[in-house]
Amino acid sequence: MKKSGLICRRIAAVTAASLMITAVSVISDGSIGAEVYAENVAYQTTENNSEGYSAYLTQLDGTAYATETVSLSGGDFSGEQGSGAKVKDYAGASNVLYWESGKGTVTYQVDVPVSAFYNISLSYRPLEDNLSAVEFGIMVDGAYPYSDLEGVSFPAVWVNETEEFASDKRGNQLTPAQVMKDGLFHKAAMDNTGVQTEPYLIGLSAGRHTVTLVGCGNAAAIASVNLIPPEDEPTYKELSKTYENSGSNKDAEPIVLQGENATDKTSRSLTPRSDTISSNVTPANSKNKLLNHIGGSSWEYVGDSISWNFNVTKAGYYKLGFKYKQSVSINRSSYRWLTVDGKTPFEEAREIDFEYSNSWQLKEFAGKDGDPYLIWLVRQPPAITAIYRQYPMSLTIYTLILLRLQVLRLIFRAITSFSDKSPILTTDLLKTVMHLIS
Repeated sequence: MKKSGLICRRIAAVTAASLMITAVSVISDGSIGAEVYAENVAYQTTENNSEGYSAYLTQLDGTAYATETVSLSGGDFSGEQGSGAKVKDYAGASNVLYWESGKGTVTYQVDVPVSAFYNISLSYRPLEDNLSAVEFGIMVDGAYPYSDLEGVSFPAVWVNETEEFASDKRGNQLTPAQVMKDGLFHKAAMDNTGVQTEPYLIGLSAGRHTVTLVGCGNAAAIASVNLIPPEDEPTYKELSKTYENSGSNKDAEPIVLQGENATDKTSRSLTPRSDTISSNVTPANSKNKLLNHIGGSSWEYVGDSISWNFNVTKAGYYKLGFKYKQSVSINRSSYRWLTVDGKTPFEEAREIDFEYSNSWQLKEFAGKDGDPYLIWLVRQPPAITAIYRQYPMSLTIYTLILLRLQVLRLIFRAITSFSDKSPILTTDLLKTVMHLIS
């Protein structure tokens, strides 16, 4: 079992970057073509824990990752206060928590099999068709394990209202309206700001615990509350050692997914768009507006994701390529996290960089040595998802900001504590402060 490393892997930067994708290509290995497109750790939760997530992970460093999932039906809550919650069948599921008020609290009892780190995920649906997300606080054993869980957002999923793009009488394609996708949505609790881009970890000891959802005013249906094992994906080098006969599907046809034909989006603003200037897009037309890519300035918020569903005619190992333009973050890259059927295939897929350019580019998903990464796809409709990430160097920026804030607090306390009898603001302290902020 994997043990947690120290603290946040990715920290939010100050400015956001955009990315436009006109095509995602899935190419069989070997094909050539022009379209290369802790055990028993003591877990303590204080009644008012103002500590952040980093401090929480530091306290529980070395805790193992869980390997089993524990699921509870939304309607199997053990108690509620001021929620007015009901239990009913909804969105194709039975025994669902129907939380129309979005207020109060709903509590679940859960039996944890082993002491470990878990992610908390929900199967849910907003009860209002125009609600972009629902938000809950998440308490464990009657308290917040860390302050970040006081408000966690779970987005709705949006699709084009029509599969075909309508056109006006002049032949210009019209941007389709976005409607909420049918059914339930599934997501692990994550940071809303991008400071921590992987799902939150919750340390639980073996035995009985309570998980409480705190309403933030959003009406929602909850089909299940789940404790799931955190992802523990290998590096590509480790994974590729298990590959067998990777050239077995050299005769498979390339699969080209047009960016504008994305199926699922976590924001209504992620709509198909048109580039009428460049001829290096498909479809291209200098006279009429044709929808030929997705993203750009609308894909600027951390955690927003775009998914493409497609069919695989032959199971095997495939290479992946992108046709894209990233023209907002000047002289630096924008990053995306890639999943296949909701899972990260290997560690390098968590951080794909798209370099700055004013023109459309072709990018093959490959290692630093130029060798393309291979991804196993089976003959069932898979989904490729790209999720907005922040800059990998942002940890330094965030840590620096935290340091400066701590120094400012030190100065403030020293000044406010100053007295003639006990001068807290000493010469040595001033030297230390000046060294830290220099």
